[in-house]
Amino acid sequence: MANGARRARIRAALLIFAAASAGCGPSAEIASLTPSEVMSVSAWLTASVTGAMSARAIATEPDGRAVRTPDLPLLGDGVTVALLGLAPDTDYQVVVEAVPASGEAVASKPMAFHTGSLPSGLPVLTAQNGGIDRGALTLLGVVNVGGASHAAMIADADGRVVWYHVTDRPVTDFQRQPDGTYTACEIGPVTPPAPERCDQFDREGRLLRIWTAPPESPATDTHELRILDGGDALLMGSQAHPADFSAVGGSASAQAMGQVVYRLGPGGEQRFRWSAFDHLAFDDVDPAVLLSQDPVDWTHADAVSQTADGNYLVTFRNLSQVVKIDAATGAILWRLGGRRSSFTFPDDPLVGPSFQHGARELPDGHILLFDNGNGRPTRQSRAVEYALDLQRMEARVAWQYAPAAPAWAADFGFAQRLPNGNTLVSLGSLARVEEVTPAGQVVWSVESPNAGLGIYRAIRIDTLY
Repeated sequence: MANGARRARIRAALLIFAAASAGCGPSAEIASLTPSEVMSVSAWLTASVTGAMSARAIATEPDGRAVRTPDLPLLGDGVTVALLGLAPDTDYQVVVEAVPASGEAVASKPMAFHTGSLPSGLPVLTAQNGGIDRGALTLLGVVNVGGASHAAMIADADGRVVWYHVTDRPVTDFQRQPDGTYTACEIGPVTPPAPERCDQFDREGRLLRIWTAPPESPATDTHELRILDGGDALLMGSQAHPADFSAVGGSASAQAMGQVVYRLGPGGEQRFRWSAFDHLAFDDVDPAVLLSQDPVDWTHADAVSQTADGNYLVTFRNLSQVVKIDAATGAILWRLGGRRSSFTFPDDPLVGPSFQHGARELPDGHILLFDNGNGRPTRQSRAVEYALDLQRMEARVAWQYAPAAPAWAADFGFAQRLPNGNTLVSLGSLARVEEVTPAGQVVWSVESPNAGLGIYRAIRIDTLY
């Protein structure tokens, strides 16, 4: 009897709980929606959510275009999230959806929000969209030659700025790192003097830390910062050493500016060091480099990255050469292009790169780079992909693209292979970026009419979260 009574009481309690649950399904209510203190195109949202496993926020424009957050775990009975990727000077209707473990999500009442204006100094962007997703996001590092302000910014497919960091220092490398943070490297002004540095921001645009080269390098090289899985960082420093350029028509008592590659731990501890002065020769310099400079811009490294086998790839613009470095010993594994190239170029009529930027290893081992072409009689820039035959030591052209109308980007530039097989080509100092198909068809482009503007790099990302 006792067991039967206990079972009856349990069944009654379960029925009461089920009845109560049936009457109180998931719900959401926006508690506050306030502009971000960092960017006019983002906002902070706080909502109360009950009866759900997670929640998400959706901000919708009058034309139906929407910005969505990922599904977010609840903290107690609520959620706080930054709305990122909003357009400037735009009306939004914002809702929060309570997402239960099963069944349909339930939306809160909408709340109106209007974004602010962009700060002065951001360049005007004009986009031509031939059919890519309007939500595609492109990072742009902007150098405004002669201007008072520069920027690291993210634009959508229509060229609208949806994330920005404005500074009075030229921005070179701007990219999203594997941990979801952003880094922007800035060149220090001459007057008043200020050191070069690379800033690291969270996704909301708040400064987290500043990266610089070890003190032995008087200047941090601002061409690239790559944060690796685990928190280590690859970056470079610049040093000037006495040099003899007499073998290539220069002075026997010159100064050479070259780079040192560092791998630093999260606390700045040095894990790897590789100096161009220890491994390269002064007569490796490209013949088109001006040797009357003081100091001579000898190597001008503009990119460093880690390859799939754990070694390092460094792009030396003023050697017209890409070098692969053994991460354990520092030995040069091969050189692509320039003097003493390890490879021949049997099917490349241009016989290798000239003053290139931003070499990257692709998943199949090919090397993709932006070839500025400064050292050639006919100055035409291109993006080019080389397939490397490590047995024959041949570099064959697997793919290349040059704009139909001859275009020469004297400075900057980058090429990124996208997941859809297209390539994003940054025409550096021409302030133009194009997404092209494998057949060379331009399906999207963005450019700026601002005089003196350059885009150091453009990098496509799929989300701001």
